[in-house]
Parts: sequence; C-alpha cells; structure tokens
Amino acid sequence: MPELVAARWLTTLLTMAMVDALTPSCLTSLRFTREAASVYLCELPTREVEPIRAVGGPLADIYGELTEKGFRTLAKRMGLRPGDTFLDLGSGHGKLVIAACKYGISSSVGIELSPSRHHIAQRALAASPAHVRRRCSMICGDLASPGSIEAVGPTAVYVCNIMFSDDLTNRIALQLSAVTNLRVLAAVVPFALGSLPGFVADDSPALCEMSWGRGGRPTGMTIYRRIDDSEPLESPDEPHSTVACY
Repeated sequence: MPELVAARWLTTLLTMAMVDALTPSCLTSLRFTREAASVYLCELPTREVEPIRAVGGPLADIYGELTEKGFRTLAKRMGLRPGDTFLDLGSGHGKLVIAACKYGISSSVGIELSPSRHHIAQRALAASPAHVRRRCSMICGDLASPGSIEAVGPTAVYVCNIMFSDDLTNRIALQLSAVTNLRVLAAVVPFALGSLPGFVADDSPALCEMSWGRGGRPTGMTIYRRIDDSEPLESPDEPHSTVACY
C-alpha cells in the first residue's frame, strides 16, 4: 500500500532526525535523500516486523549498516587480528560479516532475526569466493536469547544498536559480559555505565562511514576493550588511549 510505505518513509526520516539531535556524539546529520530513506526502510514482510519489534523495540526493524570504507576504519581502531572470531549482532544483509573475512579474519559470524534479510545474506555468501565461504557463517535467530552470543565464542563483536531498545541493549551487555574470550567490541550507541564489567572504553570514538551518511560526516563508534587487552592502538590518523572503566 503506497500510503503505508510513505508513512513509514516519513516516520523513519523524522525519527532519525530526532535521534541525531538527541545524541550528537554518536550520530551524524542525515542527508534526507531517497537513497538514505530506502536504506533505512529496507521493507520487510509484514509478518516479520512485529516479531522484530517485540525483541528490539518499536524501531528495531529499521536498518542501516557500515559501508566497506567504514568497516576498514573500524577494523583498524578495534585492532582486529587474523586469529579473531568476529561477530556482527544484527547482521542484516551480511555485508559486514563477509567484509571481515575479506579483511583477513579467520572466522566471521552474523546473527540476524529477520528471515528475509538472512536469506539475502546467505545468497551474498553463496556468491562469495570459496575462501570466504569457508570462514563465514550466517545465523537466523534472536541475538538476545540466552547463550546465543557465548555459543559463537567471539573475540571481537560489533553491534549497530542505534535503533535497539534500552532493554535489548542491556540484555546484549549481559551476554557479552559472560563471553570469557571476548577482547574488543564496538557499539554505535554506548552501553550503560557499569554494564560491561572488565572492559574500558576508548576516550575517543572511531569515526566510521555508515550507509545513512555516505559521503557525509562519519558516525562515532564507542570501542570497548577488555582491561588486560587495553593497550592503546595507534592509528595513523587518530592516536587514542583508553579511559573510563565500565
């Protein structure tokens, strides 16, 4: 129905503008274009919308992602290593999961609740080179279900939690705290103070290009490192240090 699509298009743009105004340290100003709107809406079958909102909140079905350029920036700031197991929470179309393997990481996993987005990710993986297919896996499931993150055993995690409810973000933090071999994670929206015991946050965000700000200002990502793995990683462009215990 055109009216419904138009309403969701407008609601998405207004919502993102409000979030941008409320959290300027985490988000960038939106470029209100048809392309940006289509990235956010990424229309889902009606039967998928409510289950996703039930898990992640009323805006959880809205979709955006890191660009390849943004991932390269993030990977350097996170200090990703060849032996890492990388996990993308809410992996959507799987682009980041595949990019991680192309970057040289030994194992990359994505968890996505939407069956239709998961199907797109599986098709993208099937079209990838054999060496990428061997090291990637896509899981269709609830990333907040007990044990789902620990079962993967990630050493590095990324979550685009910009549209997740506080409840879902807190449940993710609880799960992440239980993963003993996790050494570094990145989030678009910072976790609540005290919710990640044993981790410290870098004192400056990783400025990464996202699909909603392509060609414009980057979005800040908060990087958390386990305390015994928190030596500052120098970047050619952004030297930084770690402060602020979580």
